[in-house]
Amino acid sequence: NKLMSSLAKMISDEVEFVQSKQKDDPDRPLSPEKMVRTMVKEYFTLIGTLSGNTRGISILNETKIFSLLVPLISSGRSDLCKV
Repeated sequence: NKLMSSLAKMISDEVEFVQSKQKDDPDRPLSPEKMVRTMVKEYFTLIGTLSGNTRGISILNETKIFSLLVPLISSGRSDLCKV
């Protein structure tokens, strides 16, 4: 599914950015600013909805989104826990 692959890529890019400890870039899709000011936070609503059934969990596992979320949350992005 193209949407889920794109979402996985976006999360992967954010993990790489956070782990690189670069100076903040407010233009990246999952920046804290955009999480507050745009609808990008609804991607996490989608992940939550998909995680509520076996087919959704399968999709999240196939796209490795679950495994990408662990380093992202562990990196100190506490704002993502509030979404």
